[in-house]
Amino acid sequence: MTESTDFMLNDLRAALADLYDIEVPIARGGMALVYLAREQRLDRPVAIKVLHPDLARDDTHRLRFLREARTVAQLTHTKIVQIFTVGEVEGFVFFAMAYVKGDTQSQCVTTCGCIDPLHCVGNSSTYC
Repeated sequence: MTESTDFMLNDLRAALADLYDIEVPIARGGMALVYLAREQRLDRPVAIKVLHPDLARDDTHRLRFLREARTVAQLTHTKIVQIFTVGEVEGFVFFAMAYVKGDTQSQCVTTCGCIDPLHCVGNSSTYC
């Protein structure tokens, strides 16, 4: 992605080394980066969403991020990814969630154009 994410990736790998094998960055949003990882204890792929370190130092952003994790963790639906854990380690604020292989919503919009909302709510698990 960028040199800053590469730098952050090395620090993140070190901070979470006892729990996860962080592989590669897979997505970026306005507040967070998402990495593909392998949860060591259960030997399963997970997605780790990490609040950007600059935002993690701000209580408002940190609490909002943690509230997002708690809220989503309470929901159960086939269209909502399952949250496994949330944590704060060595300045990193993160949550681990089920890894769903496939294109991101942004990639689907780029490839297929506008997404029909009814298609997303229907039986299909893909966007396009």
